[in-house]
Amino acid sequence: MSDPSQAFVSVVTPIYNTEAYLEECIRSVLAQTHGNFEYILVDNQSTDRSGEIAADYAARDSRLRVIRTPRFFSQVDNFNFAVTHVHGESRYTKMVLSDDWIYPTCVAQMAAVADANPKVGLVGAYWLLETRGDGFGLAVDRQSISGREACRLHLMDGIFLFGTPSTVMYRSSLLRSGQPFFNPKRIFFDTDAAFEVLSRSDFGFVHQVLSFCRADRPGSIAEASRDFRAIALDRMVLLKNHGATYLDAEEYRRCFEGAERFFYDGLAREWLARPLGYPDAAFWEFQNKGLATAGSAVRPARLARAVARAFAKSVASPLEFAKALRARS
Repeated sequence: MSDPSQAFVSVVTPIYNTEAYLEECIRSVLAQTHGNFEYILVDNQSTDRSGEIAADYAARDSRLRVIRTPRFFSQVDNFNFAVTHVHGESRYTKMVLSDDWIYPTCVAQMAAVADANPKVGLVGAYWLLETRGDGFGLAVDRQSISGREACRLHLMDGIFLFGTPSTVMYRSSLLRSGQPFFNPKRIFFDTDAAFEVLSRSDFGFVHQVLSFCRADRPGSIAEASRDFRAIALDRMVLLKNHGATYLDAEEYRRCFEGAERFFYDGLAREWLARPLGYPDAAFWEFQNKGLATAGSAVRPARLARAVARAFAKSVASPLEFAKALRARS
């Protein structure tokens, strides 16, 4: 039952061909202890039974709305289309990807943290990535911190608290403040959105596991870029686009030098591994497209130095180098 004393929350699930998991996702939302919500299911021209499943649940519960995109959208465009349908009176927006699910107290606990601090614009929590817990690193006695501190923890210490779209909750007023909300030019557009939101708000955190996420979901960015060293690229782009907002000049220099070395060392391994059949033209196109979103490109001279260093390492210790190539670290 809906409780008008609770904050009104919009839950959003973008859908594309996930009939195997969709019912589990929908049931997890309907099982929430927080009852005052709308549930928007956005079908991105699915060719399986996903649309039928969503419509069947909507026919049984008036809180559900099914919207079909006018044409097939890319993932980021589908997400942006979905959040434009959030009710104008909702206080918070919780996205749950259609092959993920959330625990029964997820919405209630996240909303409570945001209610306790009106400056909180983004709320996170621990999550399960298949069988592995993630989102750790924030002291357990801290329920909210400044957005600046949250982003600095990621940039300086590698503590990543933002997870995926399924693991966070947004204050709806911030989500409505600019469209498109997710930047289509970014690789990991949800992390970029978190950095944008936290430049003008605080970060809240629930020290409980509240969501379950599948690894390398079909059609996801993670799957598409699994062999493209996307994490190293994303860190470079993130620093270029947001580093100056959260770091002083010396901090930025140290972080960027480390990120750049890690990035080019990875490219060098790919360069040397190409005879083994690893990505070639598509790989380099991916890197340059990603860097272009931060006004940059792969630097041949810098890459050449990294290749020379990697080759020297392979000669000095061929067994260890071969292990490194197999690990794709």
